[in-house]
Amino acid sequence: MIVASEDPSFLATWANKSLNAGLLVWPTKIMIVTRHSVSQLDPLNVPFAQANALTLSCPSTARSVSSTCSTCDVWSYLPYSLHQVPVVLVAQWSTSSGFTNIGHVMLFPDKFYQ
Repeated sequence: MIVASEDPSFLATWANKSLNAGLLVWPTKIMIVTRHSVSQLDPLNVPFAQANALTLSCPSTARSVSSTCSTCDVWSYLPYSLHQVPVVLVAQWSTSSGFTNIGHVMLFPDKFYQ
C-alpha cells in the first residue's frame, strides 16, 4: 500500500486510525511518500513500529508542486528495543545513482519472531 501526502497531521491521523482499525497487519507492506523529513513525522513512530512500513522522504526546497528532488531517503521503522532507535535510514534513491541499500537493515525487516 502506498500513501502519499505533504500533510504530516494527515499521515499521523491515517496511521493511528489504520492501526486501530486493524489495517496495519503484518502482511501489509506500507510505504509513505512525502516531502517532509523523517524528523517531522515523529507521530508515525509508534504505529509504524508495529507495522511493516517504510517512509520515502523526498525533501524539496521549492514549494511548487512541479518541483522535484534529486535524492530521496528510505527509512524503516524498527520495533521497540533497548537502543530506542525507532527509525533508521535503510536506502537512498537518486536520479544519478538509482537505488542504493545502506547498512544491514532490510527494507521490510522481520521485526517480530515467534
